[in-house]
Amino acid sequence: MRLPGMIVAACALLASAQQPAQRPDDDLARVVAAASAWTARFEQGLSGLLFREKYLQKIYGASPATQGTIGFSGRRARLTEANVFLLRADSTGEFVLFRDVYISDGREVADHTARLERLLTDGSAQSVEQARRLTDASARHNIGRVNRNINTPTMAFRYLEATHIGGVQFTRAGDATVNGLPTAIVEFEEVGIPTLVRGAGGSDVPARGRYWIHPGSGAVVRAHVDFAGKDVSGRIEIDLMLHEKLAAWVPQEMTEVWRAYGQRTTGLAQYDRYQRLSVSTGEIIK
Repeated sequence: MRLPGMIVAACALLASAQQPAQRPDDDLARVVAAASAWTARFEQGLSGLLFREKYLQKIYGASPATQGTIGFSGRRARLTEANVFLLRADSTGEFVLFRDVYISDGREVADHTARLERLLTDGSAQSVEQARRLTDASARHNIGRVNRNINTPTMAFRYLEATHIGGVQFTRAGDATVNGLPTAIVEFEEVGIPTLVRGAGGSDVPARGRYWIHPGSGAVVRAHVDFAGKDVSGRIEIDLMLHEKLAAWVPQEMTEVWRAYGQRTTGLAQYDRYQRLSVSTGEIIK
């Protein structure tokens, strides 16, 4: 997508986000359709945007079979920093989130800049698959007894994507103001099989949650998603903000809680250093 066109679209979204909220009896399908269309624009706006993730995880309860964590008073923690980048797969049109951890517990992970440079300059179908593998490899820095690679700032919005929304049911749950913006609260439940998230042995892990949607623009400013699998449950919460300089919605904060086998794992991710990498790879966060 050309940069000038993206900025015009994002500025239009900013203007529409200031419109007054529609009446409480707005048609639910219309609000959900607006949110689904906004999600596509949100992903397009993030494509080509690089930002830093500072991610603190803590575990409580039963000791995990995890090495390299920091122990204190019966609980453990890990602090990581990562580059986060969204790539679009030309073959499917799907957006793939790329996360590359470059600091873990104060220690630098080697060659992270070279990996990112290759991805940004390659542009081939193989680069998207490589991004998936590197994101999965970065998941080794997760701690706790829940193996996961879905703790990303875009995961909660996938149930609004055109390819998945058909397997989701929605209900209206009221209204709320989020950061000064009037929103409609919409609850969702995944009913389609197979589910988007898969558990051990390929088992279904159904999701349910809530979206806070600005009815006029469809902007989803906050999202919660809960997962319930065999012996495992979890929640991911994400808050977005409208970045005025970039004229795009960006992740601001993500929290997560997982419970499994007598252990609770929490995570807090905060995002900053947003930069548009349309030409040069010399701006890469180091």
